[in-house]
Amino acid sequence: NCVCRRGYQVDSVRAMCVKNEKKPGKDGEAVDEVRPAPKQGTLSITLVEAKHLPKMDTHTKCDPFVVVTLGNQTKKGKVVKKTYNPTWEQSMTLSYSEAHETPQTVMFEVYDWDKIGADDFIGSARLVLPLLDMPIELDLNPITLLNRKGKAAGRVEGVVALCAKEH
Repeated sequence: NCVCRRGYQVDSVRAMCVKNEKKPGKDGEAVDEVRPAPKQGTLSITLVEAKHLPKMDTHTKCDPFVVVTLGNQTKKGKVVKKTYNPTWEQSMTLSYSEAHETPQTVMFEVYDWDKIGADDFIGSARLVLPLLDMPIELDLNPITLLNRKGKAAGRVEGVVALCAKEH
């Protein structure tokens, strides 16, 4: 049960107070403006492969995996053992809703899995999303990973498909 200050009303979809915007109707009376429902949908990502990942461990090859973040959601891909050129062929789906905060980017972070101790950060790439109200499919052919010093640390390839839900 929200109570808003004068000039504001409860937006039940977003669960917050929003400015009460009145527009003059045909008869001159003020009427509530019709607001569109918030944008929501799914983002399907197919991670295909990575190439030319750097050596992270002294005595063994890389054991890479990907962490994908959209807004406050995170999905972790499978670990591929002992390779600098992993093939994942793995799909994951994340959902979004403008009712919270509309995500503007997808973050891809690649790590080297370690049996003992913390996993080593290899690199990351950020994909800026187009408008979230239309379906689109984007090929990642390929996007370059950058390490913490901003230097190239391999490439990731895949497909990102954005599907908006109808209201």
